Amino acid sequence: MNNRMTSFDALPEFCSPAEIAPILSVSRATAYRMAASGKLPCLRLGKRVIISKVHLVEWVDRTIREHMR
Repeated sequence: MNNRMTSFDALPEFCSPAEIAPILSVSRATAYRMAASGKLPCLRLGKRVIISKVHLVEWVDRTIREHMR
């Protein structure tokens, strides 16, 4: 059985790029590259990359609005 998350509702308040990759339909590596390049809103704690669910949803909404212009 596949336990991959496919909805923002299923995400914890803070998550890793690996956890959001299936929701964004990108690979784990791509999600980490997007975070490293600043394309995804994230916080770095040492080597850990942490993404706030609230900021991720805002980023997705903003990105969709910008591309629909």
